[in-house]
Amino acid sequence: PICLFHALTGWNCPGCGGTRSLYALLHGDWRLALKDNALFIVLLAAVVTRGIWFAGKKFRRQPVGKFLPAKLLWALPVIAVVFMVLRNLPALAFLSP
Repeated sequence: PICLFHALTGWNCPGCGGTRSLYALLHGDWRLALKDNALFIVLLAAVVTRGIWFAGKKFRRQPVGKFLPAKLLWALPVIAVVFMVLRNLPALAFLSP
């Protein structure tokens, strides 16, 4: 799919390469998945880990609280913007898909 942000600005957005990254991950190519979008892979691993923890707590009928704490939800846009800026710097071009 075409990224509208990339088409308009020429910059890679935080999500650019996410689809290719998921495709590579589903085919067992971890290196290519990380190259296409490292942020997506890290966030996916964090959500899966949190999901397993959450399911374990539910299974044992223990109090779980919220799936994602509010502080984390506020930090995600900041992390995404920082990742976007870093992946568009010439010195860190390896972060671009």
